[in-house]
Amino acid sequence: MYIKYSFLVILSALLVVVPGFGLSGSYEDKFAQNDIIFYNPEGSDNDRCYGGFSKVCGDTALEKIYSGLVYAGFTPEQAAGSLGNIAHEANMNPAQWEIPYDPNFDYYNNTTDRVNGSGGGVGLIQWSFGRRVAVLNYVKTNAPNLMKYFEEYQVYSDGYKINGDKFIELAGEQDANALYTLEIQYLNEEMRNNDDYKKVFDQDTVENATWMFLTQVERPAGITKNSTLEQAKSVKPERFQSAEEYYSELKDFSCGGGGGSAVASTDGSDVTIIGDSITEGSKSNLLELMPKADISSEVGRQFVAGIGVAESMDLRKVVVFALGTDSVALTEDQIGQALSAIGGDKTIVLVTNYSGPGSDLDYSNNNELLRKAADNNANVRIADWATSAGENPGEYIASDGIRPTAAGQRLFADLIYNVITGLGNLGDGCGVGGAFAQLVLAYAWPEYHASPYFAMMPDYELVVAKRQDEGRYVGGGSHPGIDCGGWVTTLMQESGYEPNYNDVSGGTAVQEQWVKDHGWTRLNPSGDIDTSLLRAGDVALTDGHTFVFVGEISGFDSNIASASYGGENPNSGAWRAPMAGTESLTGGVRWYRKGA
Repeated sequence: MYIKYSFLVILSALLVVVPGFGLSGSYEDKFAQNDIIFYNPEGSDNDRCYGGFSKVCGDTALEKIYSGLVYAGFTPEQAAGSLGNIAHEANMNPAQWEIPYDPNFDYYNNTTDRVNGSGGGVGLIQWSFGRRVAVLNYVKTNAPNLMKYFEEYQVYSDGYKINGDKFIELAGEQDANALYTLEIQYLNEEMRNNDDYKKVFDQDTVENATWMFLTQVERPAGITKNSTLEQAKSVKPERFQSAEEYYSELKDFSCGGGGGSAVASTDGSDVTIIGDSITEGSKSNLLELMPKADISSEVGRQFVAGIGVAESMDLRKVVVFALGTDSVALTEDQIGQALSAIGGDKTIVLVTNYSGPGSDLDYSNNNELLRKAADNNANVRIADWATSAGENPGEYIASDGIRPTAAGQRLFADLIYNVITGLGNLGDGCGVGGAFAQLVLAYAWPEYHASPYFAMMPDYELVVAKRQDEGRYVGGGSHPGIDCGGWVTTLMQESGYEPNYNDVSGGTAVQEQWVKDHGWTRLNPSGDIDTSLLRAGDVALTDGHTFVFVGEISGFDSNIASASYGGENPNSGAWRAPMAGTESLTGGVRWYRKGA
């Protein structure tokens, strides 16, 4: 009940103009506070960016829908149970109409199910009546160019002849990903803001999740909200069977090979990697994280030879140039030739070189020039292997002082992967948004207040009270909710970005152990961080303090949000309710990101 109220307050404040959370103002403002971080309908394929609180990956409709649900916070069991229903509603086609599209019918305002043969259900779960109006307005407001897939019925729906995989083929990967993303984002919000629908999120088995989605969210003919499990299985057995099959097939599916989560990842289909012996030794680790990456590596490859390789390859959107190990005396001209060969339309990642105990090679010249190239070219980033390997050369580097050990090869692959996934706009997403950004605005003061500052935003005060009643962690001791760890935990759980975050209900040190135990990646193992790689949802931990990166949110004065606990002395000056933070992003801060 609270969350529904909270969203109404937020959306009223944001001047909602149509169902679907459309906002007035610029595209940047509109989508920074909506479910798409940024979308430019006039832009080219390279500068459109769909993302927000869901994101899809994979080759098939099945994989795209499953990954989008998991990204939105569904457990694998809940995603499979939902998918078992979705598959039998629209054949996994997001443009599916229950009955033919009628251009003379007002689908954006008319909630009637059938008028002159028009109406009916639409989309992945065949939304009908007012739900049809809402979902179509949501798509129309957020990505009007995608409405053609609904309006050209004979091409993209044609009865139930076009399944999801055929739709992807017809619409193309980018627009298909965008429409799947938008509908899953809408479904996620719809479910989390309805007391009946969100019962799906209380289920921990595939069977029960299938049952709850069927009786509470979908309710096809023969099913009511009060249908028992056995009644539901008797009427719709095929949905339960499909759900179990999908769970068996997809429970370990990951966009980046990182263990069942589709968050913040790339499968490598956007990536070309050109390297030498370091890359060659780490190739299996790189392919585990990015199985579709195009990797060209060779022991002893010189930097100049790599330029020729780049000129001969069909390069992808992101090019990693990991050379220099066998070319100690790089020149500025050689690096310039490499950048020119790759092209200014690519995002280029240059990898620094490492030498340590056991080697008499000095790569300081190489690394200075590589970093200078990154400083002088907006499309160039650095993957700082020199710094990462130097954190613990005894573990990461072999006795020759250059080649990585097995642990070093894994670190090298993780470094490349983290830099790439930190770039944003790789294919179909730009990071989290949606409910996450909206709850930051609802829960945290948009400007910094010097401590002690006990006043809480009204919505945050309500959610803290609700969580206390439920026996859930808020921290704060004598001032519940005014606590750094309690704040981060509340935001992660209530937004759905990570519903199980800190489920052991512990303070900062416990939370750091929790993220390590649950597959979050340390973004700066060396201690240094390129802050341009940070994105919303990344968690910062220091000794005794935690805060969260929230990105650029219109109307919020910082890219981080934080709170502060003042100890058991109620007169302590350290207390701060959640607000726009001023903490440094560097200097002893350990950054973690959900997913591999």
